[in-house]
Amino acid sequence: MAATWNVAGAKWPAACQALAELHAHCPFTSSPPLAHPAFVALQELTSPPTSEVHDDLQVLVHKHDQSWRSAGVLISRTFFPHILATHPSPLGLVCIARDRSGLPWGLGTLHFPHYTQVADTTAAIEAFLALVPSRGHRICIGADLNETFQFLDGEPVQVSTRGQLLLLSLAQRELTLLPADNPHHPTFHPFNTRHKARSLDYFIVSANVCARPSHTLALSRHALKSDHEQVLVQLRLPPSKPLGHPKRKLRSVCEVKLAKHWPAPPITQDRL
Repeated sequence: MAATWNVAGAKWPAACQALAELHAHCPFTSSPPLAHPAFVALQELTSPPTSEVHDDLQVLVHKHDQSWRSAGVLISRTFFPHILATHPSPLGLVCIARDRSGLPWGLGTLHFPHYTQVADTTAAIEAFLALVPSRGHRICIGADLNETFQFLDGEPVQVSTRGQLLLLSLAQRELTLLPADNPHHPTFHPFNTRHKARSLDYFIVSANVCARPSHTLALSRHALKSDHEQVLVQLRLPPSKPLGHPKRKLRSVCEVKLAKHWPAPPITQDRL
């Protein structure tokens, strides 16, 4: 499972704690209920740039000099034991990783600014997508696109010129947006209630990613006093065995600092 969340100024440890609390009570996944996410994309963090590992959890946060806030990813080393490279961008970052069966992935977080003009849209998104691997990788990017899309037969339909340009750039790289299974639940609820709630948060995926429609976790925004809901998606990996000696037992994240915020998943589980 993967998640994306615009946390509206929170720091990543607070986001971890909120994730754990929300996932313990959400029935979105089947068995076990809402297992530990393999990958989380975070936008609008106030954490400083960092790259650190806390047992199972790889934390990567990037802040561009011209950006107001930082962006980050949280990656489970159980599901993605090999992180090969990290490519920062003014709009977020992209990580190149291999899953436990050796398959290559591009995992990323993207915050497309609402103030980007139509004339600058293509150049801005193309600069970000240039960091995304184009061949053989499975791509999963959590994104706050600051655009609302309708879906027809599972395919995104633009509602603005800027949205059309975004979809065109994605399509040229054989990427698309996942529809939501509960589209009547908007992902963005403005603090100014005079403005209409709408959906701005999506997953960008490649055709070789086996994923169900995304799911908006209604009311999750209150866990961090954000104006965005958390969006989840279930991904599937090919059946595989965990890397390493078969008798080796991974330490529980509960044995280290931050463990109460990030419970470890069973290593025998093949579903994300």
